[in-house]
Amino acid sequence: MDIQLIEDVTLSATEVDANGMWKPSAILLHMQTGADIHCTALGFPRERLVRAGMCWILYRVAYQLYEKATMGDQIRTTTWPGKLIGPIFPRYFSWEKEGRCIGEAIAAWVLIDIEKRRILRPGMLPAPLPTSSRKGCLALPGALKIERCAPREIRRVRFTDLDINGHMNNARYADWISDLYDGRPIKSLQVNYLSEALQGEDIALECPTPDLVAGIRRGDDKVIFEARALTGS
Repeated sequence: MDIQLIEDVTLSATEVDANGMWKPSAILLHMQTGADIHCTALGFPRERLVRAGMCWILYRVAYQLYEKATMGDQIRTTTWPGKLIGPIFPRYFSWEKEGRCIGEAIAAWVLIDIEKRRILRPGMLPAPLPTSSRKGCLALPGALKIERCAPREIRRVRFTDLDINGHMNNARYADWISDLYDGRPIKSLQVNYLSEALQGEDIALECPTPDLVAGIRRGDDKVIFEARALTGS
């Protein structure tokens, strides 16, 4: 079995920002869609996991762009599942344009119990997930220790922020982060998802340094996410 998925896409108007650049949220959605398609092809559609009382949840994600990508660019995506790292199912991505590697990424997924909302052991899967021996592009993202500070702004989780799991979709965090940078292109992004953000919750966005962002839930002061974003031309 070929344990990689290769897809060719042309960046459309819905995937770029007002400057015509491939936007971070579109990159994360592209990764999520590729993971869903490939997991289904490998015999693990979402419906199979739900019947077993489990689902995938994104734990950490990171990408690095080496060249800019703009509307109309033809991008070749290659993705493959890597060897397990403890309870983490890593998935790697590489992007090519005109034969050149323009970016790489890693998405770290975990399996959770839908009812108890706790992480499950990989052995709880209905069957072993095939993995590739190919080495990953990027290392597993590490923890981010972000000092507290006064919030830059407060955002409320709305219905349209949610995904089918009933919490804020991973890509929407990238939109919130992008808004903080006022159109400056983000060439490198890491997001660590620490807790679920639910509809109606207010999240304070704190930025103690130009490259760090933390989302703190108002009320219980719980850290929802932490991120590092590097901008560049």
